[in-house]
Amino acid sequence: MKKYKHKQSTGQCIVFSEHINMVIDQQIKPRLSSFATDVKLIGITEDGTVKVNINKGVGCLFAIQQDVLEKIVVSTIKSNIPEIKRVTFIKQETVR
Repeated sequence: MKKYKHKQSTGQCIVFSEHINMVIDQQIKPRLSSFATDVKLIGITEDGTVKVNINKGVGCLFAIQQDVLEKIVVSTIKSNIPEIKRVTFIKQETVR
């Protein structure tokens, strides 16, 4: 995966959503396909926080796998885009 250089503006990193979507599509979704889940970028804040939604997988296994899924998403995004400071997860029912 190609590493991206990001523009700096007043000391804060501006991260383009297409870069994160590329990481999600090319690296995260294939890894999570066996969990029957989907990941969607919700937004990016100026302080480098990425907000994502993990759509629930099949049945009760999702609760057991939630922490594993979140670790995969966080580590993949941060390793490809080091300027990201934090990844937060938005519950499905709050996504519009």
